[in-house]
Amino acid sequence: MATQLSGKRVSGFSLVDEETVQNILSRLPALTFAYAACVNKRWYKICSQILRRPKLASALSLNPSLHVSFSVYGDSTYLHARACKHGWNWTVTANQSCLKKPNKRTMDAVKEVIEQVLSEPIRPHFAIACISREFNLELAHGLIIEKLGSRIPIITNVSSGIIGVDGIANELFEEKWETTSGPNIQESDTAERGLVLLVGFLPGLKIGTIPLLQPRQGSNTLVDIFVMDILHYTAAVSDCAAPAGIIMFGDKTTDMKPIVAKMDCAMPEETVIVGDASADFIFRTGDDSLNQLVYTCCFQAVALVFARDRYKPEGLGEIQFHVTKSTGVLPFGPKLKAVCVVPNDSESSCVFARLEGQNGIMAAGAILNEIKQLFREEDTFADLYVGVTKETQRTSDSGILTPGESLDFYKVIGGGEYYFIVNGIGIRTGDSFLFYQSDSATASSSCDHAFNKLLALKAELKSKNYLRLSNLANKDDKEEVLGGFIFSCYHRGESFFGDTFVDSYPFCNNFPTAPVAGLFCRGEIGRGPKSLMNEEYDDETSPRCCVHPQLENSENTTMEEKPKEPKMTMTSFASINEDLVQNIIKRLPASSFASAACVSKSWNQICNQILSKPKFASAFSLNPNEKVALEEVVNKVLSEPIRPHFAIANVIGSGVDLREKLDFLATKLGSQTPIIVSCASGIMGRDVVTGEHREVMLEEYWADGESNSCFGIILTVGFLPGLKVDVIPLLQPRKVHRLALVDDFVMNIRHYATSVSGWASPVGIILFGDEGADQKPVMEKLHHAMSRDTVIVGDERAQFLYRSGVESRNDYGSSEYFPAAVALVFARDRDKPCGTGEIQFHAALSSGVSAIGPRYKAVSVRNIGSETGRTTLLTARREGEQEIQDGQRILDDINNELVNQIGRPDLYIGVTKQRKCFVGSEKSRVMTFLVFHGVMGGDQEYLFADGVGIRTGDYFQFYHSDPTTALSLCNEVSKNFRKLKLDWSSRNCLQAGVSDNVCSKELVGGFVFSCCGRGESFFERCNVDSSPFLDNFPGVPMAGVFCRGEIGRGFSVLNADEGPEERTLHCCLHVYSTAYLLVSYTPAPPEH
Repeated sequence: MATQLSGKRVSGFSLVDEETVQNILSRLPALTFAYAACVNKRWYKICSQILRRPKLASALSLNPSLHVSFSVYGDSTYLHARACKHGWNWTVTANQSCLKKPNKRTMDAVKEVIEQVLSEPIRPHFAIACISREFNLELAHGLIIEKLGSRIPIITNVSSGIIGVDGIANELFEEKWETTSGPNIQESDTAERGLVLLVGFLPGLKIGTIPLLQPRQGSNTLVDIFVMDILHYTAAVSDCAAPAGIIMFGDKTTDMKPIVAKMDCAMPEETVIVGDASADFIFRTGDDSLNQLVYTCCFQAVALVFARDRYKPEGLGEIQFHVTKSTGVLPFGPKLKAVCVVPNDSESSCVFARLEGQNGIMAAGAILNEIKQLFREEDTFADLYVGVTKETQRTSDSGILTPGESLDFYKVIGGGEYYFIVNGIGIRTGDSFLFYQSDSATASSSCDHAFNKLLALKAELKSKNYLRLSNLANKDDKEEVLGGFIFSCYHRGESFFGDTFVDSYPFCNNFPTAPVAGLFCRGEIGRGPKSLMNEEYDDETSPRCCVHPQLENSENTTMEEKPKEPKMTMTSFASINEDLVQNIIKRLPASSFASAACVSKSWNQICNQILSKPKFASAFSLNPNEKVALEEVVNKVLSEPIRPHFAIANVIGSGVDLREKLDFLATKLGSQTPIIVSCASGIMGRDVVTGEHREVMLEEYWADGESNSCFGIILTVGFLPGLKVDVIPLLQPRKVHRLALVDDFVMNIRHYATSVSGWASPVGIILFGDEGADQKPVMEKLHHAMSRDTVIVGDERAQFLYRSGVESRNDYGSSEYFPAAVALVFARDRDKPCGTGEIQFHAALSSGVSAIGPRYKAVSVRNIGSETGRTTLLTARREGEQEIQDGQRILDDINNELVNQIGRPDLYIGVTKQRKCFVGSEKSRVMTFLVFHGVMGGDQEYLFADGVGIRTGDYFQFYHSDPTTALSLCNEVSKNFRKLKLDWSSRNCLQAGVSDNVCSKELVGGFVFSCCGRGESFFERCNVDSSPFLDNFPGVPMAGVFCRGEIGRGFSVLNADEGPEERTLHCCLHVYSTAYLLVSYTPAPPEH
């Protein structure tokens, strides 16, 4: 659309002052705001300015309807298809005689809350939804994903009640439900239903969902792995050893006490942990990486992990989590000690006890009767618990384990003459405990205490902001509370306190305008720094309580943004032996290096210093054992520190199982790493055993008798900070005569580049085409749609398999479509860390054909098809003549001119095509292409050309393969590489002399795509195609393939081999040529 606007209108609109545009954009709803950010660079900057601070949005709806209602429907096909489409984990219980058909309703719960939270600009980073039991959990979760997107972490939980501000009435509600009817209740007009949704935009934090797995075939929950997964995730994205905060949901069948106890031991005190310990939840990770675990494991809990982003933009403030607790239980009686504990079953225990300091076992039955009598006399109803003190080890701020104590609560559900029966297991002989009773007065007093704690926080923020403003700071640069989350016991509420809004008042009265969401649950999780926690933490010797199962407690969590503070300089102690540590770590293989980065913050920083620049690793093996060869190249590329951002493996051999190679690489490099595996006609690279560079063609390898099995592989792995890399396929219907979805392919590439970089054209594309698909229309549309600076190289005809970082793109084994091509797309990362340099792609072409004979004009054109492909039959006349010539006569004239050529060169016609190019509904433009077609022969009537696409009136000229021309142009490319290298060296010298600020540019790696007709048999000497690279950059990793059609586009000043005519034409698919791709890196200029 921008191309259709006149320059006058564009310039006139651009004169609108920035403040007015910002005022308009800041009022847009989230979806329109997202579109506005893509209009142009200026609007994107304004939108980023509007959303420069974190933001939470919440909404509550008590509408009894979800996005759909249910009616009896005999056929299950419709519902199942829709559920699969949206990725819902739909299950049908045995007692359901029929499924339900969803029907739209005008006003519904999901629509209300979504419209409310997205009514202002926000970019969702996570979402938490709490729904009533009468709503269908899977359906509600699927609808929220549909509205907010499948790429963000989302947790949907069934709760006993919700807290929040109604999206329509703008009124605070604490709604608690006593009904426990099933998810498919049909009396929707009378059922108690509701939903609260919290959505957050938290720049400066990385947010992920980590599940706690339990194998379906075993009973052991993988708690240690769960805790380590949280720490590993944090270390991968953050410079901190532990996350800033965790919101947890535990399954109602799982005992969360030992799980949270391990987390409490492993996490420093500053890590805030809150949640629901007895939930019914479903979650979305933001990708499909856990799909394969659904059949082997069940999820016992899920943690929404908030970790500080090591790559957060410069100048961004800090987000902090604060937690305070309102307890609802009162201790009474003497301290007791467990003498003997007998598990009653998997859910309860019998505890024999004595008074501390005495030997006799207590008469438990008599004590329980006395307590009940006491409650009757006081006319009170109270639940009874034992609070058990357990010895633990806790991680201090310095990472040292220190002994400590935890407090776990167990509900007393009965007893015998000498024992108490408590709900749950985990009490050990020797543990001390006290009795606790639920008490509304204690809960009310504790709520007041929580209110005062938050009031003190509010006053502290106010004083800091006043001091900051008095120092002439930016008025927007202030600390503020972003919002909060409340986890309250389902026993509390109005029926417990005799008053309304007691659980929410500590937060809402202090921060009335801040978004808040909450739920009533059956087990509240809460731990954090002592500064805001309950008074029981004021005593350093008090045991620490993190899980409060079915206790009358309430957890108030707040999120606060702090402006960026100046960093403290590293102490001299911290810098001791850093050079030695770095010297050791940089020698580690990739897997050990990744583990070392998780050891501590200082080691993580050292690892980031080691991998501060892009890196390529390449390895080549001709081991006849395919498995051994694959292991050799993988071990070689991972023998040094690298974090794989992409991988390309090219193999030669007959009957090679590409799927096996792809799965092995995905296991070794990571399932989220974009990988392409292709079968080529030849490979070139540095041998993993000898270190010698080799060019090997499949036929030559077999003829030389070097191997009976004939297998070879070249593997390249790249680490490219500052770029985003992924695989995007071109799909083609399997039905005969159905064209590939080229427009969708081009738009998918542009959408991906726009989403990660803000620009529609990527930096570069490496393309592999299917051997049975025509890539000419694909390259014509790509050339039309992409910027001139976008480099495209690749193999036109290959067998390949791929794996994308987006799981939905990997489903190409269906019967409906097959991949006609696959593009490895390199786009600039708009969120790249400050101080990251620039990566550039440079391309060059060494042609291997020479023009011969006059130009011809096609007079008549016919297309025929066969099992071997499609062929064009044509007649033509010479340019400037009227006589029409048949195929045999044209070939005789050309062969007469080739009489002095050595050997039998291959013949092509280079057809000049003027075509209208467009993508989708965009405006078309006329472009001129030079397209090569192989000459297949001729007869007394027609000239035969390979492929289709030639039209009557097209001009063409003959070309023949020419080793002399190829060698000359190969040397020309080498000279251009030498000039490029000298240019970079001269700039580096200027920088070293402090006479210029140009940073040193260096080559990271490269790729070579050469015609399978070239090689040693063509030049009569070896390594000619690699020589421009080897002669100029001998120590730089390089990988190459011999292919049947070389893709090359976006050539820079390195192409001195183009003729005058070719400079006016666009040629993207070449014959008998070699395309070179160089990847360079320029460090960011030093900050002054």
